[in-house]
Amino acid sequence: MGHLSEAIGYLNVSLKYGTIFFCVLYFCNIRKKEKTAFDILIYYFFDIYIFTVLAVTRVIGDYNWKFEVGSFASFSDLFSKEKILNTIMFLPLGVFLPYVVKKCRWYICVLIGFSFSVIIECIQWLFVGRLADVTDVFANTLGCVLGVIVFYFLKRMYVMHSEQKKIGFGTFSAALNFVMFIISVPFFMNKLCVGDFLIGNLLSYKLTWSECNIQSMEFSGIHYTIIYIFVISLGSLCLSKKNSFDLFSKVAEKTAVILLLYLVLLIFCQMF
Repeated sequence: MGHLSEAIGYLNVSLKYGTIFFCVLYFCNIRKKEKTAFDILIYYFFDIYIFTVLAVTRVIGDYNWKFEVGSFASFSDLFSKEKILNTIMFLPLGVFLPYVVKKCRWYICVLIGFSFSVIIECIQWLFVGRLADVTDVFANTLGCVLGVIVFYFLKRMYVMHSEQKKIGFGTFSAALNFVMFIISVPFFMNKLCVGDFLIGNLLSYKLTWSECNIQSMEFSGIHYTIIYIFVISLGSLCLSKKNSFDLFSKVAEKTAVILLLYLVLLIFCQMF
């Protein structure tokens, strides 16, 4: 429970700062270029991802920077749980970079991932007072390499199976359904829901669960977030039907129906 609530806290910080930064970036730069709705969506997700990494590494958040040199480790256990998580954390960076930075060679993407990791370790060492570890840089760079491999694999699969279909709102609908499912699931025997926690931070925990204890992360009563997600899922279904020739639009239509049925069942269970 503690790790999950901490992770949601990081996500809340990244959504707050990342969304503000993206809005500024959009009005100053992105909207001047010819970008599709899918491109803008990817840029937003990439922006939120970067700010999430910065929050997890405590570069941003409720931390006061001060010149306080932390400890330094030359090499530590590469196969520890922490290093594996560091590798996974940088895997999305390798997936995003080749798409966001057009005509970027794979080795340039890896170099960017390496440089980003070094900058984070230096900030942690000099200003946050945390441990700086050379092995973290290696693990992060390895994650970036794996992400680049995943990107080119997905790109090859897309070329082979696109069947002249283009990425559009129907594709976005499929991704939206997946996100809506994740944030609507009540974890730990109705004690926590990601959607309620995120919306609760914005609404001061009004119109989320009817009763909640924020300190212990316990929620009970009516799961109000289901209502919001049900409305969004209806919109997703309409979006997939209207853009039926987009890539994955058929998948989006079927998953939207499944999601709506699941939400109806969840609402029914919340009534008793």
